[in-house]
Amino acid sequence: MLFMDLCKVLARIEKTSKRLEMMSLFQEIFQSDPNELVEDDEPIHDKLIYLCQGKLHPDWHGMPELNMAKKMVLKATARAVGVSPSRITEILKKSGDLGNTMGYLKKKKQQSTLFGKEEPMTITTTWNELERIANATGENSQSKKMRILSGILARCSPLEAKYIGRFIESKMRLGMADLTMIDAISRIFASDDEQQKECKAILERGYNIYPDLGTIVKKAFIEGMKSIKQISPVFGIPIRPMLAQRLEASAGFIDKHGGSFAAEYKLDGERLQIHKDGKDIILFSRRLENITNQFPDAIRLIQDCIKPVQAILDAEIVAINPETGKIDTFQVLMQRKRKHDIAAFMQEVPIRIYIFDAMMLDGRSLLEEPYLKRREIVENSIDDEKCDGNIVAVEQSIINNHDELIAFFERAIMEGTEGLVTKSIAPDSTYQPGARGWLWIKLKSLADGKLPDTLDLAIIGVNWGEGRRAGRFGSFFLGAMNHETGNLEMITKVSSGITDELADILYNDLNTVEDIPPNVISVEQPDKWVIPTMIVEIAGDQVTSSDGSTTGFSIRFPRILRLRKDKKIEDISTVDDIKQMA
Repeated sequence: MLFMDLCKVLARIEKTSKRLEMMSLFQEIFQSDPNELVEDDEPIHDKLIYLCQGKLHPDWHGMPELNMAKKMVLKATARAVGVSPSRITEILKKSGDLGNTMGYLKKKKQQSTLFGKEEPMTITTTWNELERIANATGENSQSKKMRILSGILARCSPLEAKYIGRFIESKMRLGMADLTMIDAISRIFASDDEQQKECKAILERGYNIYPDLGTIVKKAFIEGMKSIKQISPVFGIPIRPMLAQRLEASAGFIDKHGGSFAAEYKLDGERLQIHKDGKDIILFSRRLENITNQFPDAIRLIQDCIKPVQAILDAEIVAINPETGKIDTFQVLMQRKRKHDIAAFMQEVPIRIYIFDAMMLDGRSLLEEPYLKRREIVENSIDDEKCDGNIVAVEQSIINNHDELIAFFERAIMEGTEGLVTKSIAPDSTYQPGARGWLWIKLKSLADGKLPDTLDLAIIGVNWGEGRRAGRFGSFFLGAMNHETGNLEMITKVSSGITDELADILYNDLNTVEDIPPNVISVEQPDKWVIPTMIVEIAGDQVTSSDGSTTGFSIRFPRILRLRKDKKIEDISTVDDIKQMA
């Protein structure tokens, strides 16, 4: 398949805001002549997915991405189109889009060229050239990357150059999240609505256990849907974490769980997925990023204290105040994110690991086991004598009535936690990767009638500030995820809780655009739209009715608490979450 043919479809997807039309166009990519989906005797379904995602590999894979300095990108573009880097910078400032800038420059170059025809690029040659950029290392690596990119652009048409630029920035701007792609692919395998739902569920489950959409789609087309059903946890492949729902009133927990349930402390740390295979340890974050190098002390603890030879465990890692021995804040733990001086931070910010679930034990999947069985495995996996309290099972209690819930919640708060996560103990209380269901429910406040929990929302638009905030953004439009449509729907505007430091980060890092992104729905018009990639956690007084919100609901007295760099867009609060609080 020619790269140009893919780009033509991407351009059509970009022009529509209708989800069904997007999916229909996306399906066309995989419904081409079967011979076009094989290059050099190798199926290219995975490469097509990666190019649409704007990445060479899944984030957790550990393989290098392009890693090109912006200055080098501009120099490579200048070399390919015969325009000075300073002129390209001027054009880029106006467009705000590297892809559009490259396409525009290539079109001008093409118009001034009277002869010569660019050699067409296939999907494989395009992907291979981009991978050459990623793999260029060592002395003068940026110069090597620049030469390769310049060569790619020299061969590109204007439309191809546009999407090469988008790929470099990892911002394809299609308005299609991974789950929308899954929905589209499932329709290819189905003959009716019922079969489509079944195929979608199979693909989602496979993706949640093995979150490499390129591999999942390729496997489905080459080996069939049956092969996706057989996917199970594998050491070194992160599993998308199971998530908890919210419930407004504490009195409703017994009814929601259908009787007695378990409750565990909800900790203010970083979600940690532990993969152990003998002495080999890999740690993944909530976003499925490999964070093994940030916690060398955790590696030693796991090697010494976790008894099974092979296991995948769900945990929370927290900072411990060395003077008091109590749990410290999430912000203190995040000092470990720095790439340097980790050894020094290990002394200043000691850690403790709280394990609360198990997904695999000695090669056997535990996903279908009920909660109490998995909890037993967690407790039996920890060598208490060797751990000295540095790895523990998270505090848990079986709750039989509302009074017990309140007492355990108050105890959890007294011990410095965020509250509780309640969990079903029914026979069907399986571990559901990537799902946010009623098997797990969060309790972070007893203020019934008020906002019972914080919300994680995406920034979708900004208004300019005044007075002290002149020249910076003064307020932010926030959106929640509608899982039925895949769109981000405007919920509220927020201007409180913005520190000077946060204001600078948001001004420098938000990607503002003139036109509303295709996956954003909003009744109001901000000064600038934002490509939704940044997430903020907000608190508020309560959910109220609002004509200015797309959903009909808004948040009273919202205030920003912090950025949530540990979350992806698909993990943010949903429209249904907010309706539950209304």
